[in-house]
Amino acid sequence: EILSEEEEASLLQAMADIQQEIDKAASSITYPSSPLFASKDDQFYPFTIRDAKRLSPVQIPPSFHIFDYVDPTTQNQRASKAQQLWLDGYLVGMAPCSRYILLCYKRKILQVLDYLLNQTQAEYFFYMEADNELCVSMDYVRELALKHQKYFIGTGIGFSGWIMHRQFVQDFVQAYRPPHKRNNESPDPIGARLLMQKKAWTVTRQYLVSHTIQTGYG
Repeated sequence: EILSEEEEASLLQAMADIQQEIDKAASSITYPSSPLFASKDDQFYPFTIRDAKRLSPVQIPPSFHIFDYVDPTTQNQRASKAQQLWLDGYLVGMAPCSRYILLCYKRKILQVLDYLLNQTQAEYFFYMEADNELCVSMDYVRELALKHQKYFIGTGIGFSGWIMHRQFVQDFVQAYRPPHKRNNESPDPIGARLLMQKKAWTVTRQYLVSHTIQTGYG
C-alpha cells in the first residue's frame, strides 16, 4: 500500500513520539550491582531473549545468558500483563512495553543491547533467538569470534546467530534506534544495510544455529 505524503508524515511523527518513549524508558532503567551480573568471560558474552507473548522456549543451553520478558508466575504467557525484564533469573528493570507488535519487539531489543553496552565489558557478543538450537558447542563459537576478530559474523538466518564485535553493537544500536520509513522496524534489514555500508559482512560456510520450535510456555 502506497501512503500519501500526509499519511507518511503522520506515521513518521507517530514513530518519533514512540522513539521518545523508548529513550525515556532506557534512561529510567537502573542496573543493580550483583554477583549474578558478573560474567566469567570478559571477552565473549552469549545471550538470548525470551519474550512473554509468544512461545517461550525453556530448553536453552546453560552457556547462554537469558534475558527474560517471560512471566515466571504463569504458563498462560499470552494473557500475562507482566512488564519486567529479568537476566538469568534476577530482576533488572521494567519492560518498555508488553504488546507483541514489531515496535515493542524493537524496544525490547534496544533495551537489552543498551544494557549490554552499559553493564558489560565484553569485546564480542553472540545472539541466538530463543526458538533456535545451537548446533555446535559454545566453545566453538567463542573460538570463532576471538580467532578471526571480525566486525560481524553471521552464523544463521535472519536476526539469529549473530557474532558481533562491540563496535558493531554500538553502530547497530545507533542505526536501529531512530524511526524508519514505512514501519520497516525489523532488525535484519537494518543490520544488513549497516554491514553493506561498512563492507564488513562475514558469514560461516555452514549454519551454526538451526531454527526449530522447542518446548516452552505458550
